[in-house]
Amino acid sequence: MACFVGVDNLKEVLGDFTNEIKWDNTNEIVKKCANLAHAKSYTLFAMGKDGLCLSGADMKQKYYMSGTYGAYCEDGIGKGNSLFVYSLGKHPSCLSFMSQ
Repeated sequence: MACFVGVDNLKEVLGDFTNEIKWDNTNEIVKKCANLAHAKSYTLFAMGKDGLCLSGADMKQKYYMSGTYGAYCEDGIGKGNSLFVYSLGKHPSCLSFMSQ
């Protein structure tokens, strides 16, 4: 979906892939994170802090709280305090936020 600031807004770490990322192709790690989120029936997940897989039952109310200004993501992975948010399907509340 997009890159946001505020990785600390999300408390549930589903996995730590910081030592597994191949920066020339991050798709494998993103898919692993998606599978972990799907297994818990979460519709949103994020990659942040250079490889943490994050989600949570309340993620749709928290991921955008700090906005996008100053966010930095690389190849779909948030760097530092940034996170790249993904959706498993359409997510109306996210789409309305993105169109503002």
